[in-house]
Amino acid sequence: MYEIGTIQGGLSFSDNDLENPRDTHNDALVISATISNFWVKKILVDSRISADIFFHDAFVKMGISNAQLTPINTALVGFSGEVVEALGEITLPLSLGSYPKRSTKMVKFLVVKSSSAYNVIMGRSSLYIFQAISSTYHMKLNFPTPGHLNL
Repeated sequence: MYEIGTIQGGLSFSDNDLENPRDTHNDALVISATISNFWVKKILVDSRISADIFFHDAFVKMGISNAQLTPINTALVGFSGEVVEALGEITLPLSLGSYPKRSTKMVKFLVVKSSSAYNVIMGRSSLYIFQAISSTYHMKLNFPTPGHLNL
């Protein structure tokens, strides 16, 4: 897992944010966060995806019933062109960071029944809600938190 952090006085990255040399790598930015009071690992941060996706297997493990889903008529197209229908959508609290640099926002997730190496995909929608920026080079996600200036 890689770090989630915040920077006071504006959001940016510097060489000080590098923990290890990043000469050559193409790792995905994968984080852990709290969703609806559950610690969820393997959250892919992907700014190319417009929606926030919750994979059904992880959804079930959290004990959330399908009855809590709001029906939605949305199809998603996967990498190989396959179409996956969303089972529904649900709005849950997503918390990033740790005290005192922690932020919680309500995020609308599309729940899909599809196999994935990840439990959740955090897309552009939640990145926008959190005013977050990501750096695959630094392997970090930065966002403003209460009490910290966002320039």
